[in-house]
Amino acid sequence: TKRDTFRSYVTASGEIVAKRYADIGASVMGRVVSLRVKEGDRVAAGQVLATLDAVRAASEAEAAFSAVQALGDDLKAAEARLVEAKLTAERNLTLVEQGLLPRAQGDSAKAALDAARAQIDAIKSRTNQANAQLRGARDNLSKTSVVAPMDGIVTRLQVREGEMVVIDLQNQPGTTLMRLGGASGLNAELKVAE
Repeated sequence: TKRDTFRSYVTASGEIVAKRYADIGASVMGRVVSLRVKEGDRVAAGQVLATLDAVRAASEAEAAFSAVQALGDDLKAAEARLVEAKLTAERNLTLVEQGLLPRAQGDSAKAALDAARAQIDAIKSRTNQANAQLRGARDNLSKTSVVAPMDGIVTRLQVREGEMVVIDLQNQPGTTLMRLGGASGLNAELKVAE
């Protein structure tokens, strides 16, 4: 005899979630000046999704760039002073050896030469620091454009134009701008009793 297949039907509620998804947050704080997507839009990796107010980040980058340029000018001036100190030290050393100048004046010229070299080293160190600040400021400026980390679909949009967004700080979560679901597939997550 043939038996019917035993079937059990269960009614359960749940949600459809993407197999792969990403919650998109801001890397810098600011006001949302433009949202370039809406819920349901397909996006490609690298596509700009939103733009944050870039005035502060741009002015910080300009200030850092100006600081680097000013230090470059300081370095040129210090190098000119080094050349002058070197010539003076050589000239004074010759005059001291000939007995035409006191040794103290020769020592003073050598000290000025050492000070000029030290000043160049200090300016080079400050230039390295200013370049690092410039890289950081340019990085912050680039982060005012929020880009998609992967191909997908905008499944949830949580902000509107004009709203302020914040970044994660210690135990305080930052603003989530949107959720991107991967286009690779969906799962149904259901809660089913035993």
